[in-house]
Amino acid sequence: MKNSFEKEITLYLHYLAKPFIIIQEVVTTPKGIAFAIPTFAGISLLSTQELAFFFLVIAYLTDFITGIIASFMERIAEEKKEQEVESFTWKEKVVYFFDNISSDQMKRSIVKGIGYSLFILCSYGIQFIFKIKPFSFSFSDLVWDLPLLAVGGAIVIELWSILLENFKRMGFDIIKIGLGMFSKAKEVKNKITE
Repeated sequence: MKNSFEKEITLYLHYLAKPFIIIQEVVTTPKGIAFAIPTFAGISLLSTQELAFFFLVIAYLTDFITGIIASFMERIAEEKKEQEVESFTWKEKVVYFFDNISSDQMKRSIVKGIGYSLFILCSYGIQFIFKIKPFSFSFSDLVWDLPLLAVGGAIVIELWSILLENFKRMGFDIIKIGLGMFSKAKEVKNKITE
């Protein structure tokens, strides 16, 4: 039987491995590629690398907030307290919400932030050691380098987590909604062409 320390280490290692699992899914599935291309295209519209870092921080904080909200909603549903919480005043809801934030969620977010920082710092180190020169694309004024690609990868992971994991846990399945809208548009197009 594992002791508490081993359980925590296993949890954090799983949490650090999660970005690599998401990257594998993004690179190897049509859904992932369809998700990554617009994200990198959006990053290419930014005028400086500092804005890309700022966007990563915003995405990180948004992922943290939506993750807490998703956990809160799951906990209410699990405890079958929807009716009770709906009768709370807004102040009681806020207190109940913050009472249900666990320190594990905070720890895992700190571990993820450290992991992103190390990933970006390692990309700087690799670029420096191997003298990798920055490059650019014809469709973007932004100068790309290895650290910016690392930031872009982290942004893809964060947006994936927000839109496809946290929102789904909150009851908003973006893929299902998107496919439903696509099929409705296809029906309308078929009716118009008939």
